Amino acid sequence: MVHNGDTINNDWLGYYKREFAYNHNGKITLEIVYYGWHINNDWFGYQKEVTTYDNNGNQTSVTRYNWDIENKDRNEYSKTE
Repeated sequence: MVHNGDTINNDWLGYYKREFAYNHNGKITLEIVYYGWHINNDWFGYQKEVTTYDNNGNQTSVTRYNWDIENKDRNEYSKTE
């Protein structure tokens, strides 16, 4: 996580955050990126990437999602197999 200083409230504000999930072989299966701190004390969703592998550990697909501000959800925008 990266935070910026808020000199008005003398506090730290979230700026950027990345979360990862790994499979049993240590390969990244999920990456979620957040940009910015929302006024309701939560992170703004930005991008999500889901990666799958076959039984041999070879990457088989990557699906990418963007954040839909209006619906507060992610929409699939790209898939590579």
